Amino acid sequence: MILSRSLLLLLLGGSASFASSLAVYQDQTIYTTMPKENYIGFAQGIKAKCEGNAVPLSTLSSCPEGKRLCKLLSTVKNSEQELRVVQSNIKVLNQLISLPKPTSFDAANFIETARQVGEEQAKLSQKEAMLNKEVMIKQRDFQKQAPTRQALQTVKTCKKALELTIPRGYIFFSTNYEADIEGKEITVIQNLSIVNRSGIDIETDRAMFYYRSAHQYVNPLHFNPWIVSKYVPVPKRVYKSKKMMNGKEVMLDMAMMAEESVAGSQQPTAPVASYEDAREYKIKDLTLPSTGVPLDVQVLQWKAPLECEVRAYPYANSKAFHVCSFKPKFQIDSNKWKIKEGEKVINENATGGVLSWEILSLYHSGRRYKDPA
Repeated sequence: MILSRSLLLLLLGGSASFASSLAVYQDQTIYTTMPKENYIGFAQGIKAKCEGNAVPLSTLSSCPEGKRLCKLLSTVKNSEQELRVVQSNIKVLNQLISLPKPTSFDAANFIETARQVGEEQAKLSQKEAMLNKEVMIKQRDFQKQAPTRQALQTVKTCKKALELTIPRGYIFFSTNYEADIEGKEITVIQNLSIVNRSGIDIETDRAMFYYRSAHQYVNPLHFNPWIVSKYVPVPKRVYKSKKMMNGKEVMLDMAMMAEESVAGSQQPTAPVASYEDAREYKIKDLTLPSTGVPLDVQVLQWKAPLECEVRAYPYANSKAFHVCSFKPKFQIDSNKWKIKEGEKVINENATGGVLSWEILSLYHSGRRYKDPA
C-alpha cells in the first residue's frame, strides 16, 4: 500500500499539532496538556493519566526555582524563618534576665543594664509583631492560590498527552451581566468570571466551560416487546399563508421564514471568548494562573428594544421599583445584573426575573413608595 504525501505528513506531524485543552464542569475539571517536565504544581486530590493509563504521583523534595508558586512559597518560608529567629532571640533574652543576680550590687551598672535590656525587649517585641502580621498575610495569600504546600510530580515521565482530573471547588466559573440603558434600548454584556485556586498554573489552547456535570447519568430505556418494522418516512407538513401583492398571489413558506429568523438573530462571536450553546462557553488561548483572583472575560454583547415603567407593591414592599423589560437574544444564566446609564451606575446588584418564556425584566429600587392614605 502506498501512502500519499499529505497522509504521511499528517501521521508524522501528529504529535507536533497537539493542542492542550481545559474542560470545566460543575463536579470536576479535566486539563489535558503536553508536559515538558514531571512537575505538576501544588495540587491536592488530583488524578493523572498518560495515554489512558493511571500515572502515580509523588511529592517533590525541592520545588523548581523558576516556577511562580515555588517563588511565592519561598518568600513565605523566608518570612517564617525570620520570625523564628526573632522568637528565639526573645527566648534567649528572657533566659538571661532570669539568671541569678550577683551578690555585689552596683546600682549604676544595674540601671544601665536594665535600660539596655528593656530597649532590646521592645525592639524584638515590635519586630515579632510586624513579622507575625507579614507571615499571616503571606500564608493567606499562598493558601488562596494553592490548597497545599507540597508540590506534586509524576513518578514517570509522560511523553504523550497528560490528562489531569481536578476535583470540584478548585477551578470554577460564574456568569455576570451588565445592562447599559439608553432611552428605549438596552445593551447587554455577558462576562465569564473564572477562578483558579488548584495550585496548577494553566495554559491552554482551548477551554470549555459547562453548567453541567462531566458524567451525566442517563436512565436506560426498556422496551417490551421489541417491535421491528419497516420505516416509512412521513412527509413534512408545510404551513403556507397567502398574501396579495400587486394583484398576484404570493406563497410564503412559514418554515423557511422561521429558519431565516433564527439565523438572522445570531450575533458574531468575540475573537477570544464565544457562546457555544446554552450554558456552554469556549475561550481560546487561555492563560489561567492559580492566583485565586477572578479572571473576567467578555463573552457576548448585544442590543434589544427596552420598555420601562415604575411599579409599586404596597403590601409586599415600601419601595417603588423601576421595571425594565426586554426580549433576550440568548439564554440568560444569571439573575444578578449591574445596571448602568452611560457612565453612571444605577444599581450594582439588580435582580432579573423571567415573566414569560421570552421576556426578562430587571427590577431595581428607585424612590420610596408612599401610601396616599
